[in-house]
Amino acid sequence: MCAQSQNFSARPRGASVSEWILAVLVAFSFSFPVLAAESQRPDVVNWVYGPKEADLGDLAKIFIPAGYQFANADDARVLLKRMNNPVPDSLVGILTSASSRGMVIFEFTDTGYIRDTDDTLNPAAILEKLQQKVAKQNQQVQQEGITNTISSVEWVIPPEYNRSEHLMEWALRADSGAGKTINHVVRLLGREGVLDGIAVQPE
Repeated sequence: MCAQSQNFSARPRGASVSEWILAVLVAFSFSFPVLAAESQRPDVVNWVYGPKEADLGDLAKIFIPAGYQFANADDARVLLKRMNNPVPDSLVGILTSASSRGMVIFEFTDTGYIRDTDDTLNPAAILEKLQQKVAKQNQQVQQEGITNTISSVEWVIPPEYNRSEHLMEWALRADSGAGKTINHVVRLLGREGVLDGIAVQPE
């Protein structure tokens, strides 16, 4: 998998780096047999099969390797709804494969410039706030009829910030009725917003 950025040469300012870990949170916890079944249905999702290049909206291009398949934003929304998962407004695509037990979800959030500061990340404090956001998110999705809510989250990889690359990375374990999954996030802080690649897989 390779994403080629078009609009993400970073000139960060605005909110601090640690605040953008909390800016958007949609934790995914899939039922993977359902994912495997849905990924085989061309009547549900108009998959683009690799090897081929596809667009993440008008943000970037992604190379789809052989054996993998990509769904654009519209088809990705259909897929997540059918899997009884929350559908983020920032969704721009999904990458998976027929043999995979996971997927990569791409999101772009139009935040504007992001300030590059020397603030120290506090994983314990950030996790506490993330847990509070999960509780609020659960209330929202339950009102939408989604029953696959997250009961708990914890760090697998605490957040790290690569200042030279303007990249943030962390991984969360999300526990729900569907089981435990790992949400591994790589966030690119850019000129116009943040682009996330979220690899979701069973533990």
